[in-house]
Amino acid sequence: MSNRRDEMNFRIVSLLTGLGLTASEVAQSLHAKGIVGRPFNCDDCPIANFLMQEGRIKMALICPDSCDVFVDGGWIINACTVFPEAITQFIRQFDARRFPLLLDESL
Repeated sequence: MSNRRDEMNFRIVSLLTGLGLTASEVAQSLHAKGIVGRPFNCDDCPIANFLMQEGRIKMALICPDSCDVFVDGGWIINACTVFPEAITQFIRQFDARRFPLLLDESL
C-alpha cells in the first residue's frame, strides 16, 4: 500500500511542480488550461480539477497541505502530504479570491 501511495505522491508532485514556481505562475498555467474551481471547495478547486484531468485520478480532495485521491483501485488517503510551496500559496490566495479568472461562475 505504501508503494502505491509513494508512486501517486511522486506523480502528483511532478504534475503540480510543472504548473509554476509561484502562486501567480500556477494561476496563469491553470487559466491557460481552462481550469476553474470554487474557493473553499476541496473537490472542486482548480487544483482538484487539474489533477482529475490527469486521467488516472477520478476524484481529488484538496487541503492546503495534502490531498486524498480516488483512482481505479480505490481511495489513496494522504496521497500527497507535502505540496510544492507555490501550490500551497496558490490555494490560500485562490480561497481569498485573488485569482478571479479561475472562479467557476457556472453555479
